[in-house]
Amino acid sequence: MTAADTTIRIGGTPDQQREFLETLNPEADPPPYSSNRRKPKAPPTSNRYALGYTYQDVLDADQEDTLARLSVWMLSTPAPSFAPLLKPLLTPRTIPNTLIAILLDWSDPFKWPRQLRQWIRLLRSVILSLDEDTKIAMEENMTAWKERRTGPDAATAMPGSGRSEEHTSELQSH
Repeated sequence: MTAADTTIRIGGTPDQQREFLETLNPEADPPPYSSNRRKPKAPPTSNRYALGYTYQDVLDADQEDTLARLSVWMLSTPAPSFAPLLKPLLTPRTIPNTLIAILLDWSDPFKWPRQLRQWIRLLRSVILSLDEDTKIAMEENMTAWKERRTGPDAATAMPGSGRSEEHTSELQSH
């Protein structure tokens, strides 16, 4: 099993967070030859008070071997008083393996702009309060992701690439 990756899931009610986690790891039908095996029990989800926690195992295609374990931290309220709870989750060591996802309620999309604004303000306050080493790790991680971009238009879309400058000068000369 590899090292644990961290997911910080913010937004939604505790019940919506639990439902979302269940959709990520649906119960697969066990193969016929393993009918005598016990069904793995779902990990407990603790998300009723402030910062919740659970974990999720990533299984191989046969649903037999655990490839990785995701640590999932959940916060359902964007209260500024909860910012200190998120800060310890963001360290230079954890940054490269951390994902922050904002869960929005599809039954009430008119609240999305306000909810996003509240969550972004909370995340901004957390990021501004981080130490310099963590901020540097975040910048390096973002740069690495930009450099990994692939696809047919990757060279023309990346700032500073030779192809985009040559292409731009050709367009301007015609």
